Amino acid sequence: MEILANLLREPGCGGGLIAGDFNAISLEDHALLDKNGLVDALDKVAMSGVDAKDMEILHPGLIEVPKPGEYSNYIPCSDHFGLRLSFT
Repeated sequence: MEILANLLREPGCGGGLIAGDFNAISLEDHALLDKNGLVDALDKVAMSGVDAKDMEILHPGLIEVPKPGEYSNYIPCSDHFGLRLSFT
């Protein structure tokens, strides 16, 4: 996280976003955003030098799970979601 936060502060970089599944494992991991001067815009989206305006969570599609003799079940094809973010 420190390396990425430093990249967002390099000369010529006006800011940016770091997004992903941070998977905080230890208590120290939970403090990584504050420690690196980043702002949590939404769970697992850290920002520096930009302001979030609009966010939309993009849900995964559904897949059919046939059940012989019964109605099919429809479940998400993934447990990962996308994120559409407008920022300035």
